[in-house]
Amino acid sequence: MVESLLRLKERLFSSRHNKPSYYFWSFFLIFMLLSLIPLWIVEYPPIQDYPNHLLSASIVKSSIEGSSEYSSFWSVKKYPVPYSGFIFFTTLFSYVFEINISAKIFLSLYIILFPLSVYFLLRVFKRNIYLTFLSFFSVHNHRFYEGEVNYLFALVAVIFSFAYFYRYLLPNEISFFGNNVKRRTHIFKMMILGLM
Repeated sequence: MVESLLRLKERLFSSRHNKPSYYFWSFFLIFMLLSLIPLWIVEYPPIQDYPNHLLSASIVKSSIEGSSEYSSFWSVKKYPVPYSGFIFFTTLFSYVFEINISAKIFLSLYIILFPLSVYFLLRVFKRNIYLTFLSFFSVHNHRFYEGEVNYLFALVAVIFSFAYFYRYLLPNEISFFGNNVKRRTHIFKMMILGLM
């Protein structure tokens, strides 16, 4: 039993499955489409703050166009406010599509970028890239349906930037409290210090 678990661990976390193949990208595309279906089969996704975000994007668009139907009740801030990323991109896309479709496009970007960020992280750490398929099961999470899209995009940005930093900006050896250590050990120590 223990030996079979060790073999499974070796197969899952070995670096020999680090090169994507035709089958990997085929299944990746299938999983991607399956993840996008729940968003696009309904007219309004069951996201808690979705109507409020659509209204905010509509108000911003009407104030940019000069329509004054909302001006007596609402004012557009000139600085970032909560969910301004979602509102900005939805308003930007709404010049090509209607507001609801442009919001779905923005949410689709998250559904596409989250597994890609996990894939990039696994490639950088030379792990089995087939573990990327587990990320598709966490795309539709409670944060997504609570409407916290800026948090989810920030999560994608953190994963991408962490992998990019580790891969391209962090040298192989670092002086950590006077000792030269490998970068993997340094990342581990920084995570432990962050938890303290």
